[in-house]
Amino acid sequence: MDEEVLEKLLTKLIGLTEFGALKWHFAGDVSKAYVTVFRDSRLKLTENALDITQLEGETVRLDTKLHQEPLPTLLDNLHKAAKESSKRFRTSAVKMVSSNSLTNVCQKLLEDEEQVALSRCLTCNLAFDPSRSYNHISHKEANGKGFYICQECVSKIGLAEAQGRLEKAVRSYVNSNINNDPITGDTLPGLTKKSFEAEEKNNSESRSI
Repeated sequence: MDEEVLEKLLTKLIGLTEFGALKWHFAGDVSKAYVTVFRDSRLKLTENALDITQLEGETVRLDTKLHQEPLPTLLDNLHKAAKESSKRFRTSAVKMVSSNSLTNVCQKLLEDEEQVALSRCLTCNLAFDPSRSYNHISHKEANGKGFYICQECVSKIGLAEAQGRLEKAVRSYVNSNINNDPITGDTLPGLTKKSFEAEEKNNSESRSI
């Protein structure tokens, strides 16, 4: 058993959970477990174990009773992070999936890691991954600047209010760029508004002749 692989995976899951990129949900008072979906795998977390289920495979378990430190401490930290996460994200559809050997499964989750592009919500200011969110709203400028309101805030304040806040932020950004435009009447004193309008009028008359 490669303990280092397990340690890397738990550390990664803790980081993603604390940063808000991985959301956990309380499975209920009967199992007292937290569940989530990560890279096509269903994770079920209790105080003493982590079950990993991948597509077309058996469920494998990381049990603290079978491992030495730092794995028990890391699993405990993940459990605390998941519990905190579930307070913010209470509802979600969990995809049932599965796997074979604990080390191989953990290694697979660590391989081919995708870059997580997080965005910050205008309302709650928390970071989230838009690619994993379905009910958030957003607006992107031509220069790549993006504005987002997460699905939790949209549900909390309502779609109309969320859209209003998003549009206000976009207008403020656009006006700020206009005011900061280096090409103004101060830098081009010869090109005043009146002279510009007069030139446009002359050009228009020339084209109509």
